[in-house]
Amino acid sequence: MSKQAFEVFKNEIHIGTHYWRYPTPNEDRWEVDMPLLEKVGVDTVQLRVQWYWHERVEGKIIWEDMDKLFEITKKAGIRVIVKFFLETAPEWIYDKYNAYRINPDGTKIIPKSHGAFYVGGWLPCFDNPDLQKACKKYITKVVNRYKDQDHLILWHAWNEVRSRPYGECCCKHSKKLHAKFLKDQFKTIDNLNKFGGKCYVNFDSVKIPVEPNDDYLETLWFRKFRAKAIADNLQWVYDTIHKADKSRPTMAHVGMGSPVQNILEDCSDDLDCATRVDFYGTSMVTWTAAMQTFFKADREALMRNKNAAQEMFLYSMVNRRLKDVSPYYWVYEIYCRSWYYQREAIKPQDIEFQTMTSIAEGAKGIVYWQFHNEKMSCESGNSGLLSSNFEIQENAKYTKSFYDFIKKDEQIFVDYEPNKAKVAVLYDFDSDVLSASEDLGCHQIKDETYRYKESMRGFVSLLFQNGVSYELIDTKKLPDLNRFDLVIAPCLISFTQEKANWLYDFVAKGGRLWTENDFALREENTYMSALCPGFGLTEKFGYRQMENHHIEKEYSLSGKFAGIKAVDYKATIKGTKAAYFEKKIKKGVLCNFTFMPGYSYRKTGQEKMISTFGKLLKAISLVPKEHKKNLYIREGKSGKQAVTFIANYSFKAQKFKLPKNTNKILMGKKTGDSINLKPWAWAVITE
Repeated sequence: MSKQAFEVFKNEIHIGTHYWRYPTPNEDRWEVDMPLLEKVGVDTVQLRVQWYWHERVEGKIIWEDMDKLFEITKKAGIRVIVKFFLETAPEWIYDKYNAYRINPDGTKIIPKSHGAFYVGGWLPCFDNPDLQKACKKYITKVVNRYKDQDHLILWHAWNEVRSRPYGECCCKHSKKLHAKFLKDQFKTIDNLNKFGGKCYVNFDSVKIPVEPNDDYLETLWFRKFRAKAIADNLQWVYDTIHKADKSRPTMAHVGMGSPVQNILEDCSDDLDCATRVDFYGTSMVTWTAAMQTFFKADREALMRNKNAAQEMFLYSMVNRRLKDVSPYYWVYEIYCRSWYYQREAIKPQDIEFQTMTSIAEGAKGIVYWQFHNEKMSCESGNSGLLSSNFEIQENAKYTKSFYDFIKKDEQIFVDYEPNKAKVAVLYDFDSDVLSASEDLGCHQIKDETYRYKESMRGFVSLLFQNGVSYELIDTKKLPDLNRFDLVIAPCLISFTQEKANWLYDFVAKGGRLWTENDFALREENTYMSALCPGFGLTEKFGYRQMENHHIEKEYSLSGKFAGIKAVDYKATIKGTKAAYFEKKIKKGVLCNFTFMPGYSYRKTGQEKMISTFGKLLKAISLVPKEHKKNLYIREGKSGKQAVTFIANYSFKAQKFKLPKNTNKILMGKKTGDSINLKPWAWAVITE
């Protein structure tokens, strides 16, 4: 679409809900529901177009339900998003084009139904060129039929872009693409063999790993290949939509993004995918525990979790990841109660924290999941804004109040951008894969997450609880780091010479770099480096790691970290056994932790760790003067005026002292020179 048209689209905060995915809701609800949408605070609905449902016979598309929904929504003044749901493939796709996924052992993966793919056909191989041709024909017909509908505002190309678990495809098409991926990288098989210590005769013979902990390098190759393959598939879907309709934006969204996903089970490259569409989005973390699967989660209802403060960072972390890869983004799925009726339902405060945090971090669209409860299978019963007997749920009263709040001063939030941070936390795809391969393997998942993710989240939680703003930066971009005062490299074990030069230059020019145990441990081909850190950093940074110990060994720290129990690798650094040391490197400073503080904090939750890191951060003037324990403060600009979001994430009331030049209180109640914040309450002010 044109730049001018996109600017018009962006000139509001979009607030919607998922409405229709056959068979929910029944047709007799469609007209009845329209007045209720306004009562729950949404003006836009998503219609999910399931390929199997609409094209059960090749070339013969059922239009009646979509036609009627477009007619009813237009009459009611409700806007529409059409989301393609291509993963529910028709039976003829498998019969005619043999679009089955194939396991590494050659066995066929039979398509099935699932709560999210209830009509069946889940999941074909999208690497199959015949499937792609059929899919493009279907997409084009849908776009051409509805593109003239004035109240259609957005196409959604792919739901939760990810290389799905439960059987990666190893059919002939996928293998051919895998071989091409490697050939594009290495050019000749001799180059590949020399790089990886292999002895393959050609690229077609390179094995797809059955177990990710069998061969780290082949696992890394394969995960990077699958991440690129899903982005490439997103690209041809986008291109097909855009060819038929250039007047509207086309987006896609990921299922919570790389900081949350287990990269072996649920893989995507957020940075790559975001470049393939007009803008990107994310589902929000439903359970604030770092869930491994939908069936392994705890602390679901955050506001009744005594350790809530340790988990609050997850909402902002998901947003900050999206902000890094897609400056304009939406939070596309915020669950309205819980995913399954047997789980404890979240309360309005949970939804408020997810929604308000998203706006405070810069999101420009919110889509609630969902308007009606589902009735079937594993997604049954409890996520609707309406109850199963069609009454407005308690949480929907909040979504209505949020809508009214946003629309009252909408232009402020349209123009709002959060301030740039002085701290960067690095996300590294390769280190993520290697950590997962080492710590989890394929059938050894014993925890919600693993060393890399726990280390990163631990650092982020410590920053968050000290009131220090940060940005999540993808190492793939190798961006200019000079605007940051501090760069944190959690569990950055996978290295290249380019990364080494990049980080050394940052320090040499005056930056401060925090590293930890096993920094630059592995080379680009996953080999253990002869020196740690490798790539010349031992000489440049002037230290060498001599040994490490078992990850679950507990030990006490001394010096600045006295009284803290560490539960992770312990390193001995040549010349010191300190838990932390600093070295002046030209104009900057290298700060090395000889243990893994983020991981250790996530494992132990020790309060002393928060204050200890607070002292380190205060020493370099990064903790805001107005910081108070368990207050989330996010500052930004809207045009010429400053905007500040404040939230009390504790079970006790708190006060926030208003700046002298406060102009307007958009949310909250002034008492004297302060705003009183009840437990879990929010305030928003302008200056």
